[in-house]
Amino acid sequence: MTRQLHYIIYAALLLAAGAGCFMVIRNVFPAMTITEQNPVFCAIQSFPGDSLSTRHADGQLLFRSQCASCHIIGKDATGPDLLNFEGRGPWKDRQKLYKWMRDPEKFIRKDAYAGKLQQAYGGAVMTAFPDLTDKEIDALAAFLNSGW
Repeated sequence: MTRQLHYIIYAALLLAAGAGCFMVIRNVFPAMTITEQNPVFCAIQSFPGDSLSTRHADGQLLFRSQCASCHIIGKDATGPDLLNFEGRGPWKDRQKLYKWMRDPEKFIRKDAYAGKLQQAYGGAVMTAFPDLTDKEIDALAAFLNSGW
């Protein structure tokens, strides 16, 4: 066989191996939940002097695992663009943000801005995340407001 054919076969084998590794990682890690009961895969670690960079990294991990199926940073998708979201709506008030994240349907009934969001997205309502802690929501906000 020619040297060029060897390279082609080698490249095809590398691509197949890479795709196989990707599929294994993709299928294994989403099945693991991010909880404080599972410290190895915990999104929010409790370290003394919790820094902005730690919150940013934690928020990025949470965004990818909880939000990225409906939101794309930098443009609207199934849900609105969340980059610098605190500049819009009532989200600078963290108590309102916590209530929204944990029970959007209930929050929509009491907040005009949230009701307009629902109308803008065809009546769809964001998935509720009742198990997210205040610290996790703060980490998401730090990531989304950082310009990532």
